[in-house]
Amino acid sequence: MKLTSFAYNLSDGIYDRKAVFPETPYTDRSKAATYQTRAKFAIKKIPNLLQFFGYIYCFTCLLAGPAFEYNDYIESIDGTAFINPKIEDDKIKKNGSSPKPPSSVLPALYTLFIGVLCLVGHLTVSGKYPLSKIYDPELVDGTGHVARYIYTWIALFGERLKYYFAWKVAEGASILAGFGFEGYDSSNRPKGWSAVENISILGFETAPNTQILSRSWNKRTQGWLERYTYLRTNKSLVATYFISAIWHGLYPGFFLFFMSIPVLTEIERLMKEKVNPFLVPSYNPRDIATYPKTTIGFLYWVVSAIVTSIAMNYIVQVFPLQSWGRCHAALGSYYYVPHIVIIVFYVLLKLSPKPKIKKNN
Repeated sequence: MKLTSFAYNLSDGIYDRKAVFPETPYTDRSKAATYQTRAKFAIKKIPNLLQFFGYIYCFTCLLAGPAFEYNDYIESIDGTAFINPKIEDDKIKKNGSSPKPPSSVLPALYTLFIGVLCLVGHLTVSGKYPLSKIYDPELVDGTGHVARYIYTWIALFGERLKYYFAWKVAEGASILAGFGFEGYDSSNRPKGWSAVENISILGFETAPNTQILSRSWNKRTQGWLERYTYLRTNKSLVATYFISAIWHGLYPGFFLFFMSIPVLTEIERLMKEKVNPFLVPSYNPRDIATYPKTTIGFLYWVVSAIVTSIAMNYIVQVFPLQSWGRCHAALGSYYYVPHIVIIVFYVLLKLSPKPKIKKNN
């Protein structure tokens, strides 16, 4: 991830400089936003060997991430990430020294504490509900579909806690080393150290749609896929998740999982286009503040979160199972009915007419 992002950013900053830093701003909003992101991370000069290898082999994220960008790394190393323009500029001009970074000890220890809690939770839950049982003939043949799905949900939650532990501990190590500072708010107080956060546990577990869910899970990888695949393949979800599957490995379970997500995402897009105008007409998906604070809005949000959790936990079970035999045993025990329901629901939404929008003169 670091090598590919470094290569793209170096190309943007040196070889594709005219397109990334145009003399005349782009008029197309989507194109302007894309190139604004590319400009933010563009590397304008080739770093020396110490800077390059220091970034690639940064010990805090060598094993479990988070894989942040080169510019974020170097700005933390040279201190520019901690500059408060409203206060520090004059001081730096006078003595030439870098600003002293805010203490990261407490945020790092808090993140470590969350990681340890997740480890304890993983050992406890996975010990009682091992994931290997979800394709075990004894459980498949001797348990009803609903009870077996509940078992699968709990087992997958225990499995996720393992990832939460690894990511939170690595995040804490990066914070303690001085990475991930978010800058200052309007009152000149530090915003926090979430720029190296790899998982939003609460955001993932309560996500009302696949978009929020995917943006909460493995955030650095998600950002890498968005910037270097999605935005550079004309926003192709299929290409993006295909690359994600290959990046994880060649097990059939990875492809079964990742190639199902574009279908779920397309269903959600159709829901926003054809259902939201009836239930939450004032809601703009790009601005969460516009979500209506009504009973119908609240119920729609809760139902969306429950359906997202049910669908995603059914789809994601093939990821840790990996091999085709185990995946088929798990999915086949449900006779692939959820897959059929998803496809039928997609076709119905695709064929249904768009709501008529009244225009005010």
